[in-house]
Amino acid sequence: MKIIILLMLCLSVQYSLGQDYQIAFSAKGASSSIDSIRVENVSQYKRIIIGGSDVLRLQKNVIVDVERFNDPDKNLRIYPNPIQEYGKVDFYTPVAGTTSIDLFDLSGQKLFGMRKEMEMGINSFFLSGLGRGVYFIRFHSQACNYTGKIVSWAENLSVESISFNDFRNRSTLTSNLKSAKAEVKMQYNTGDQLKYTASSGNNKTTIPDVPSENKTINFEFVECKDPDGNNYPIVQLGTQIWMAENLKTTTYNDKKGIPLETDDFVWESMTSPGYCWYDNNKETYGEKYGALYNWYAVETGKLCPAGWHVPSDEEWTILSDFLAANGFAYLGTGIDIAKSMATTWGWDDEDAESGDVGYEPIRNNSSGFSGPPAGLRGGRVSLGLSGSYNIGGRGQWWSSTENNSNAFTRHFIYYQTDLNRSYAGKSVGLSVRCVLTKNN
Repeated sequence: MKIIILLMLCLSVQYSLGQDYQIAFSAKGASSSIDSIRVENVSQYKRIIIGGSDVLRLQKNVIVDVERFNDPDKNLRIYPNPIQEYGKVDFYTPVAGTTSIDLFDLSGQKLFGMRKEMEMGINSFFLSGLGRGVYFIRFHSQACNYTGKIVSWAENLSVESISFNDFRNRSTLTSNLKSAKAEVKMQYNTGDQLKYTASSGNNKTTIPDVPSENKTINFEFVECKDPDGNNYPIVQLGTQIWMAENLKTTTYNDKKGIPLETDDFVWESMTSPGYCWYDNNKETYGEKYGALYNWYAVETGKLCPAGWHVPSDEEWTILSDFLAANGFAYLGTGIDIAKSMATTWGWDDEDAESGDVGYEPIRNNSSGFSGPPAGLRGGRVSLGLSGSYNIGGRGQWWSSTENNSNAFTRHFIYYQTDLNRSYAGKSVGLSVRCVLTKNN
């Protein structure tokens, strides 16, 4: 924190003689506007959140210019500044939601913190009780991230009297704090892998990128909502649009219920559609990992939300070829793309080595596919494996393509690097992802 505060004291931005890229954003489909964008530098494990109309500037060396935050044409205004007894703070919130407000002294020590529900628009409050010195105030939510410097000439000797009070909102007024297109800077080295996740209402779309020039990122917002009311984030990968979470519906897209089977022995011999939760425990596993379905449920063609379908074996190949050819393979080009597809959480790490899914999982998921180790159910009675097993160690997904008495699947394992093409018996319970049906 001390390092960050020292950087913030610099009143100028250092421009790199190397790369300097400007990234703009647009949207189409279910929404043409963007509420906010989460920008993740996967290579550096850093992230920022910017407004939907902001322009991202990528530079090799970036030092934050705090004076921009006190510019009345920007997002944050503190006045008078320097303050004496009290100061007024105005800041613009692009969407309603919970905002964290934190105050730090010059050494980086946090003096005060609170969380408050804010309405969209200009939010204002009075700040009092500061002692003489220099302080930094930070506002953070899913839609904004502002930091400003406060100089106080007050004579208070204790910080115990600090108060934030008299909050007011002018949501009906047009903001004079936020420019039409604010420029937000982020440190970037050539070849870094970025992910942009744009939000618009209930819609959320991710696009991976390795910038090498000025460009506009075009998000496509597509509704992906099942009959149970679950909204799924999506990811654009080449020409395909995929769900970025495992399916967890209990209802077909024709509004009829999918049969739930909890008995392990009955599950093993099923030849009709069914679903279950890992270890029959929806509360623990359902939200994060999704449901497990046998292939007979896939065969109905009614599992996915309207306008979506379970991918064929060929469509899985299109995805893996795209990732292999566009820098997502661990060692260059190949099928060692599992790490780029796996979640950053939940994976076993015993005996995992460099490049394996379970090794340093913080490096996972550069593609945004977000595949969790949801395990599977049944199918290996002869090996003594029945019921639910392999959670934490394996993620495996159905295709819609049969292979004699089996069906093709894709999977990766915590101690491997590859996305494997294999097959499974139709009674096995596996995860499902859906891909958008394109109208040709």
